[in-house]
Amino acid sequence: MLHVFTMFHAKLDIKCSPSLFLQVYNRKVTYVCAEGFYSPAGDHVTIECADGDYPDPSSAFVCLKPCGSPPEAVNGAIVSSDAVEVHYSCNSGFEAISGGYVYCNGGTGLWSSGYGIVCRMPCVNDDIPDGVNAYVMEIIVKSEFSLRAVYTCLPSFHPALNYTEPYVNNCTDGNFTSAKGLVCEADCGAPPSPSGATIVKWNQYQAEFDCATGYMLTSRNRLLLCQDRAWVGELPICRKTCPASPPAGVNSITKVSGPAYERTVEYRCANGTHPIRESTTPLIVKCSNGEYDTEAGLECELDCPDTVYGQPVECSRNAYSASCVCHKGYVNVGGDSLVCSNGVWVGDVPNCLRECQVIPDVPHSTLIATGPSYDLTLTYTCHPGSVYQLITE
Repeated sequence: MLHVFTMFHAKLDIKCSPSLFLQVYNRKVTYVCAEGFYSPAGDHVTIECADGDYPDPSSAFVCLKPCGSPPEAVNGAIVSSDAVEVHYSCNSGFEAISGGYVYCNGGTGLWSSGYGIVCRMPCVNDDIPDGVNAYVMEIIVKSEFSLRAVYTCLPSFHPALNYTEPYVNNCTDGNFTSAKGLVCEADCGAPPSPSGATIVKWNQYQAEFDCATGYMLTSRNRLLLCQDRAWVGELPICRKTCPASPPAGVNSITKVSGPAYERTVEYRCANGTHPIRESTTPLIVKCSNGEYDTEAGLECELDCPDTVYGQPVECSRNAYSASCVCHKGYVNVGGDSLVCSNGVWVGDVPNCLRECQVIPDVPHSTLIATGPSYDLTLTYTCHPGSVYQLITE
């Protein structure tokens, strides 16, 4: 009985003689690998029928599927390889936790492992990064290749910006999350209290200010920063604001200028009025540190009328007083000086009486005039020894 071996991933190439006899006793069989496969023994093998049977070729000719590029090494490298086996080793300072050798499964074309070797570097306590003004309060070891260092600040210190407390620095495969530990800076204590300002909020890093009620911020800065035990920055300047209403005047108008903490008020008398004595116009009043430099504004009183009681007088006057003289031919039997008091002339009123203008002339008589010029009494007497006599009195 003729037996031809079947080989996986190989093709049978039979070359026969012209006759059946030769086909049975003089037949050769050539095996070649199928497409996509290879044999370490060569590209083909030929066997010859002897004594009615074929020898088994599988011991000398095996077809395998190639596995492609060998798997990568994690923190390692290939030290030797061929089409079937690959050997690995770890990089310096690393330890292997799996692998080290893989082989190619010729039947599937797959390597025995997805990684050639996995190497990890151990985490050592001595490698924990130092902090600044901080210390490691706890070390949590998860495995030879993983640990956690927990930091906290020294007393009277606090975490610097972008740091929190407690601060955790994890180590995996010898690498820490941060190359340095917790960074802490010295506490500054309570912030200063500038005049007129209040602290809105503050912490270890900064203090925020605002002006108290009745004060106004006159600088741009509202913040102080804590740096190495000292509050750094320009203190806010708060100045007391002026009262909403300036000092009250009387019969005056005001013009206010300047910021709320440094006002200037200009007073002028209203139309038809003038300043009281010992006052000037315009009156300038200034406010500093929340107080005006005077308690009262400009006081003005009403102007007095130009006509003084309708008398036949000529008066020299100003806003405060008038001095009057009767017209020629008149005698003042009243006062001559008046004072203007809030629109009213006050004092002795001029009283101008007309003088007696023409005194009759009586011939051969002597005149004796008595009384004031506006109220004369004329006494005539005839000359002594005169032949004339007074015929009327």
